[in-house]
Amino acid sequence: MAWIESHQSLGTHKKLFALAELLKISRPQAVGHLHFLWWWALDNAPDGDLSNVPIRVVATSIVTGK
Repeated sequence: MAWIESHQSLGTHKKLFALAELLKISRPQAVGHLHFLWWWALDNAPDGDLSNVPIRVVATSIVTGK
């Protein structure tokens, strides 16, 4: 099982504030969405290249966790 490193500074990073504002969600929700994205990418794009993945697939994976 792969794992990701998550730093406590993530929750107060300026880019997280921008993401939460852009998506009109709370910072804890934004952190959760990022983790879902990273977990999904571990299984579906282990090299980190999402360029060939349709944006709807990525978005669905983040929202539903599938």
